[in-house]
Amino acid sequence: MVGFLASWWMGIPIGLLEGAAGFFHRDYRRMFKVSVWSFGVVVIFTLLFGLCGLSYGYLQTASINIAEYRGWFIPDDVVNLRRFLCAGYMHNSSYLGGVLAIVAAWIFQVMVKRRTKDGTPGRAAKMLLVTKVDRGGSSPPYAGY
Repeated sequence: MVGFLASWWMGIPIGLLEGAAGFFHRDYRRMFKVSVWSFGVVVIFTLLFGLCGLSYGYLQTASINIAEYRGWFIPDDVVNLRRFLCAGYMHNSSYLGGVLAIVAAWIFQVMVKRRTKDGTPGRAAKMLLVTKVDRGGSSPPYAGY
């Protein structure tokens, strides 16, 4: 619950910027499909970035000098300081990961558009879609449709 309340607002810029990038595609079906994929890229990228931040925080807090954390809000009643600081590292790196994930998803959308020639299958893909293979029967092989 705390994570949602602290970060719900990041969905607004991510949604607007990723939704705008979806207009690269030729029609609304392709836009929807690739945009959903790109939101998956955002989620995975941000999650991995947050886990890297947690790992970094774990390494940084092996020995804690409280003076190094002057700028951090640390409540007086924290039971486990190391866990609290690790959660802070994860929180901060997740925001950074969210911002960088926008760029990663833009790159993903551009790559999908370039590789699929604006969503239309290339010549080899068309041949695979329209050609049947003879499975060894007595009938002649299909020339295509």
